[in-house]
Amino acid sequence: MVLRDREGSNPSSPTFFLATISSHTGATAQVDCKGQRAEARVSDQNALPVEPTVSIIIPTPPEMERPAALDAIEALDYPREKIEVIIAKGKRPSRQRNMAAREACGEVLFFLDDDSVAPPDLLRVNLSHYAEAKVAGVGGPALPLAPKNTVQAATDVVFASIFGDFRGCMRFARRGPARPVSEDEVILCNLSVRRDVFEEAGGFHDALYPNEENALLQKILRMGRGRFFMYEPAAPIRRPRPATVGEFWRKVFGYGTGRLEQTLIQPSPICLLRLSAVLFPLYWAALPFLMLVTKWALAPAALYFAGNAAMSLKIAATVRSWKVALSSFLLFPVMHMAYPCGILWAATVRRVFGRRRDEGEVELVKVALTAD
Repeated sequence: MVLRDREGSNPSSPTFFLATISSHTGATAQVDCKGQRAEARVSDQNALPVEPTVSIIIPTPPEMERPAALDAIEALDYPREKIEVIIAKGKRPSRQRNMAAREACGEVLFFLDDDSVAPPDLLRVNLSHYAEAKVAGVGGPALPLAPKNTVQAATDVVFASIFGDFRGCMRFARRGPARPVSEDEVILCNLSVRRDVFEEAGGFHDALYPNEENALLQKILRMGRGRFFMYEPAAPIRRPRPATVGEFWRKVFGYGTGRLEQTLIQPSPICLLRLSAVLFPLYWAALPFLMLVTKWALAPAALYFAGNAAMSLKIAATVRSWKVALSSFLLFPVMHMAYPCGILWAATVRRVFGRRRDEGEVELVKVALTAD
């Protein structure tokens, strides 16, 4: 482990790199938090202060110099002395987040992606829930940035649609009041967790990506003690949606592979229910043969396209764009096919050939924010 000043910072930039910690696989770096970091002591009786200290953790690829998320972090309406920002550079996001969390000083860990654009009141709204001692974590939706093309606008409404992802749509749209939720309704690009609870649970599973937050939430909820996670629709972030059909397919396909890996590591009723999505491509593959037996085999297909058409018409009326509605009609089947294909890939090809895991080096960069 080497702690060194970061050279070559741009002095004109409002945010500059303060120090870098390089840590190789298996090493545990130690960061001097100037007395801010106390050993984790889990107490289910203690609520956090009105303005708890917070460590914002952002994983990035090794080559990224400055994540876009930093610009919005500079504008957060929260005491600067209570914010710590750690950028974790590497090729394994779950491991990067874990290593950053080990060095974090804050009472709350706040996980953002490198492209998460936070509103100024994000921390105040999100962290206010920790006045309740049993709150283990708080998540808000990931809303879209302004779309650059029709496909990007359509992927947004598909992600945010109940027809697209049932309860998972809560992660991409503001729906309902603030409330306790399951792991299906929060997303890691906008999620805070009490540090003491995170450490007691052992952090994220290093082998999982994506779905590492799903596994962590399930584990914490199974630990009991009355803990729960809150969904706060008034604390969203914004980030770009997939702009091409191929990008959309790859993202949803990845969700499917992550779900299968999570199920193998940490099975649960929710995981098993999600795995039933594989019936969708299997049905379409078997349909020509089923038609030889009975014409009623077309009934599920007819019901599916009727539901798709009804949802697309609703989208047309809502967004007032037939281009977006037509694109959504085409993207719903893409979504419903990509997710189970990801599951089947992980269950077959990946099981046979394995998965190459690049451990590599994780570089932790502590960031200094400008004064208010």
